[in-house]
Order: sequence, then C-alpha cells, then structure tokens
Amino acid sequence: MNTELDLAAKFEKLNTIGIALSSERDLSKLLRMIVREARSLTHCDAGSLYIVFGDQLRIEVSQSATLGESKLTPITFPIDQSRISGYVAATGQWLNIEDVYHIPEAAEYGFTKDYDRAMSYRTKSVLAVPMQDHEDNIIGVLQLINALDQAGEKVPENVIPFRREYVDLVLSLASQAAVAIQNARLILEIKTLFASFIQFCTAAIDARDPTNAGHSRRVRELAVRIAEAVNARTSPPFDRCKFSAEEIEALSYAAWLHDFGKIAVSEAILTKGNKLSDEKVETITLRFRLAKKSLKALAAAGTISPEQRTIAGRLDNDLKLVLDKVVPGPISEGEANRLRKIAALKLDGIDDMVTPLLTADELENLLIPRGSLTPEEYRQVQAHVEHTADFLRQIPFSGHLEDLANIAGSHHEMLDGSGYHRKLRGDDVVFQARILAVADIFDALTASDRPYKKAHSIDSALGILKEMAAEGRLDADIVDLFTEEIRTLEDE
Repeated sequence: MNTELDLAAKFEKLNTIGIALSSERDLSKLLRMIVREARSLTHCDAGSLYIVFGDQLRIEVSQSATLGESKLTPITFPIDQSRISGYVAATGQWLNIEDVYHIPEAAEYGFTKDYDRAMSYRTKSVLAVPMQDHEDNIIGVLQLINALDQAGEKVPENVIPFRREYVDLVLSLASQAAVAIQNARLILEIKTLFASFIQFCTAAIDARDPTNAGHSRRVRELAVRIAEAVNARTSPPFDRCKFSAEEIEALSYAAWLHDFGKIAVSEAILTKGNKLSDEKVETITLRFRLAKKSLKALAAAGTISPEQRTIAGRLDNDLKLVLDKVVPGPISEGEANRLRKIAALKLDGIDDMVTPLLTADELENLLIPRGSLTPEEYRQVQAHVEHTADFLRQIPFSGHLEDLANIAGSHHEMLDGSGYHRKLRGDDVVFQARILAVADIFDALTASDRPYKKAHSIDSALGILKEMAAEGRLDADIVDLFTEEIRTLEDE
C-alpha cells in the first residue's frame, strides 16, 4: 500500500467530511456523524464522543461495528486525569495507546475495564484527541478504539495500533467537528430562544381571554399531528405529499402564532361574553328604576299623563325583556320590535338623566341575533388574521420560515372563497394553512364552555368539519385524515 497516496486520499475525504459537518444542523445527528466518519478514516472498530459540561464530561455517542451503537442514557463523570478521556479533556494532549491493558504504571491516566467485562469486549488500541474550537477551548474528546488494517476485520484478533500519521488527520477532523458542534449549539440555542419567545407571546395573548387559554398550544399539537400523519401515508391522496422536518417546524411556529394579531384587538371585545357589559346593564337598570320612581312621583302629584301611566305599568316587563336579551340567544321579531319601542320612548316631564331608556348603541347590541358581537365588533375580531400577517411580515424570516406570515395569516381562508381576510380560493390557500384551518376550527368547537356557547362533543365537531368539507370550504382529504387521527387518539 502506498502510504502517501493513502493519506492524500484521506485528507481529500477529510475536506468532504468537513463540508458535510458544516451543513448538518441537527446536533444529535452531527455527533453521530463525527464518530462514524472518524472510524471510517482510521479503519477502527469503535469510537466514542465526549462533551464537556463545566467540570463534567458526558459520553454522548458510543459506536462499534462489533457491538452496534449504544442506546444507553448518556453517562456523566468528573473531568480528572485518571481516565483516558478525562486526561485528554483536562490537559488538551492527545493519546495514542497501543494496548490499554498494558499502560505503564507511571502514566497519570488509566483504563477502566468495566465496560469490556459487561459487554464481553476487548479494548486494545486507543487514539483519543481533544476537540478544540476556534478559541482553543476544549469542548470534548473524540476517542477511537481498536484500529484495524481493513474495515470488517475481527476484534481482538486483527487489532493493530493506530498509525502515527493518523493523529494529525484525526486532530484536524476533531477541530472541524468542534467548530461544527459550536455552530449547531448556537443554532439550537437561537431556536430554543425563539421558540420560548413565541410561546411566551402566545401565553400572553391567551391570557387576555381566559376562555381561550391553551388554544394556540392545542392547535399547534393538532396541526403537527396532521402533518406527521400525512408523512406516514403511503397511498393516495398523500403518498406524494411529504413534509420535511424544517417544514413541520415552520407549521409548528405558524400554529403557535396564528392568533398573534389578537394583540391588536380590544380586550373588551375578545372577552365579550354577553351582548352588554355588566357595567352597561347596571346603568340601564338604574335608568329604569329612576324612571319608575319619577313616574310614581308624578302619579302621586296627580300630574301623570295616560301615556306615562301606560309606560309605568310595563316598565318592569320591559326591563325583564332587556335583561333576558343581554344573554346571547335567539331573538324573535316581536321581541326586537318591543326593544325598538323601548328605545324610542319619550319620557316627557322626567329628568333627562333617564331618557332614553336605551341608547342606540345598547339597542344595537341587544338586537344581535347570534352570539354577542355587533357586526363592527365581529369585523374587528376577524381583522386579527390581517394583523397577524402584517406583524409577522415585519420579521425578516428566511429559508424554511419565509412563508410563515402567509401560513399563519391564512388560517381563516376557505377553499370556496368565503373565508377572510383575503378571500382566497382553492390552490391559493397553501396546504399548511388548510391544516391550520381544520385544527383551529376543531379546537374552537370542542374547547371548554364559553358564556355565549357550549362546547361541542368530538362527534359533533367532526360532523361540522365534514359538513364544511362537503360545502367545499375545507379540504376534504385533510378532514378525513384528521378524523382518523382523532379516532386513534380516542382509542389510545
């Protein structure tokens, strides 16, 4: 074998490995890749990777062609020089040991045979190198075990010492790996910070409406479950539709933030359970009482008119009707006309403070036929999706997150164009937004009882989703898939 050509090829491969390491963002995958590639470069049977945490060293990866990859919980131990890995981490010096069972007594480090005994394995040659970042901080130790002349040979029969020329090769790999690990850590820290900030913002928004608490979290869980279910399907209609990990992450963030625009909606509107606030109801009640007292005084003085006497005789019933209609519910045309007449009453001769008994704004609210919001208030609530999109567009998302504003801001769009705020139709509604729409509607229907409506049962909510799909408003395939997933959850 031509050693120089062999090393030249390996250094060329090292460059390729370096490129691969720099592009891997998943820290767990990165650590496994480092050990795997180091073993491949040096033709060794096994390898381990240790990461420094303060004054502790934790084994993160343990691989062996003979034993496979260890699935044990990471083991942490103090950094000291009694172990090979601890010595390298503490001193920053590499070690190339021909046989760990014959380490000179004068050496500061030693070898613990417990693992060999437990796994019926024989560790012999070891190459351990420090992993130093660009600032020469030791962030870990890469330890390679049992060099072989060729891959696939047996342990311990064919074990040889690690070639001296491999030391520089592995040190170079360890240095590149350290930088890649630091970059991956930094990205993970940024992602964690961003995710925490999103969840904090969402919790703050949910807190403005106690009846809606946890909604964004539940929608996120449902949306991600749908996406994962899509990935699991191997038959039409989802066999060719697969989400990458990055796309699922984007969907997750969009779900967390889909109601972010509610921060621009008045809390009084968000929490409006009845048609009129308690304060307004109290004010109306006082007006009726004052009117009744004033009319009674006119009657006692003998100056009350026949019309006023008629008004006085029905004040109690009129107030009862008003109080009944404060609570959301159906209103008949006869009741609506009575309320209009109450608002139109002219109580001549009575203190102006009690006229009119109902203001135009109060009448408008009492005449609401469904729910507790006036058309203008409902428009303001609907505008939250526009606010969501506008706010998120101000954040310079890029890469797999660049469509976040569109996804989050389209969760109320319907396929037939009946949704809001842009009245999108068909394919103009992105697939992720269709998923959000199903998850959002389902949770809104099944969430805890609210002052203006009772929560639907799961069967009832699924029935409503199917009706909306049949009407062409929701994606029927997603609704069917979602129904299957909900049934699976019920069975679990």
